[in-house]
Amino acid sequence: PPARRRLPKEYASPTGTVGRRVVGVHTSCGQTIRTGHVVNACGAWAGAVSEMAGAPLPLLAMKHAYVVTEPLEGMHGGLPNVRDHDLSVYLKAQGSAMAIGGYETNPEFWAQPASDFAFGLFDLDWDTFLQNMTGHVQRCPAVEHTGIASTVCGPESFTPDHKPLVGPQPGVRGLWQACGFNSMGMMLSGGIGRELAAWVLHGAPTLDLFGFDPARFHASTVADARWVQDRTHESYAKTYAIVFPSDEPLAGR
Repeated sequence: PPARRRLPKEYASPTGTVGRRVVGVHTSCGQTIRTGHVVNACGAWAGAVSEMAGAPLPLLAMKHAYVVTEPLEGMHGGLPNVRDHDLSVYLKAQGSAMAIGGYETNPEFWAQPASDFAFGLFDLDWDTFLQNMTGHVQRCPAVEHTGIASTVCGPESFTPDHKPLVGPQPGVRGLWQACGFNSMGMMLSGGIGRELAAWVLHGAPTLDLFGFDPARFHASTVADARWVQDRTHESYAKTYAIVFPSDEPLAGR
């Protein structure tokens, strides 16, 4: 077909693509797994993995956090979660305590995710998290006089429009993206896993995932590191912002 004749010359990359088609995965122990499909579900490292196949992604890692309070009088697991869109914070019941977090306007990017980082956490930067704590105290004054039992600060991947990257990667047949979940990975994982499995096996998902299509970002914007960072920063800070008619992003214009 004409489209096939326009493909670049055959080449092999670290992920085992030949002629812009996945043929296998080369492992760090020197073995090659032959396969025509690779699903990139590598979170903060998804960009680096996709780059191995010559397919850059508009995805950045941040140090995203929440803290767990000491027990609070009257708290129990049957209480509803609270989200304050004006203060950009949330409060979730966690037994007799609360897990509290939010989306600050000064997030901390993790510029180069370390290849040897696994099952670990970062030390919480209280200067960064202070904006969230101020909102928590305003919404729930009891927080101010309650101790902190633990902090959780880990790597999370975010995209310029706060939507995941799910589906076939343009230009590399057999490479499927399932990343950039913007701190919604646990919530979306079951449905995305089901839909992506149907897509790979039967050629189409059962639901409309057009809004998650990796092809929605033009190659020129993906290649513009400043645009990706500025838009990702804005989308993160506006996670809880109420969207009004005719709203447009401020960054990357």
